[in-house]
Amino acid sequence: LELKQIRRDMEKQRALILSSLRNFMRTQSEDIPQQEEIITIRGERFVVPIRVTRKNRVQGVVHGASSSGQTVYMEPLEAIDLNNELVRLKEEEQREIHRILAEMTVRLREQAAELTETAARIGVLEVGFACGHFALDYDCVIPAVGSPSGPMRLALKNARHPLLEAMLRRKAPPRGAVVPLSVALEGENRVLVISGPNTGGKTVALKTVGLLALMAMSGLPVPAAEAEFPLFDRILADIGDYQSIEESLSTFSAHLLNISSMMELATGD
Repeated sequence: LELKQIRRDMEKQRALILSSLRNFMRTQSEDIPQQEEIITIRGERFVVPIRVTRKNRVQGVVHGASSSGQTVYMEPLEAIDLNNELVRLKEEEQREIHRILAEMTVRLREQAAELTETAARIGVLEVGFACGHFALDYDCVIPAVGSPSGPMRLALKNARHPLLEAMLRRKAPPRGAVVPLSVALEGENRVLVISGPNTGGKTVALKTVGLLALMAMSGLPVPAAEAEFPLFDRILADIGDYQSIEESLSTFSAHLLNISSMMELATGD
């Protein structure tokens, strides 16, 4: 209520200032008919434009000049006290806002535990809704995940890389379409070798399987017609070319170094 009253007083004070300055401009216009009647603000104080040739005939404070230098912005003598009162009300408004915010902060701090729990639950709901929207937008399925004691099986039917599909959607027509990927590894088949010409989609195939596996392990739906994954304890990847002249590391030796470290970390899962 206090803040509301202060702001009402500020509006009344602005009206008084504008009325006073309009009267001032009318008296100036009698001597200078071409004077442009504009009331503006400089340094949080209401001012009026006065031609440089007339500024010595007006009592007041100059608060700047126009870019052309032909006009100065003056606070007439009769508006100084009115502007001072408005400045005082603005300071009072800021003090009241600070008091309200401080009081709200104290009250919120008393509910910190409840607010933290609420934020966490809202986050869970937000992730759920985001997964739902993603699943609908990209025609996803909920992947099946095998049990640790069950048979190892990785099977994808018409799987698509979501980032590749998003990129193609952003392109102007005629847009390309993602070529879906189907792959299956089950039973004793634990290794898949992909070969083919350059730009044949080998890397995309590897990244699609790897990314969808990570999505499944993260509880996300995957863009595929069908999807099943074993329960991986970790996913290791060596993608791209890494070279270092300083370390005498060629592309081939860099891959060997990565694969060596991966072999040390790899388990049966």
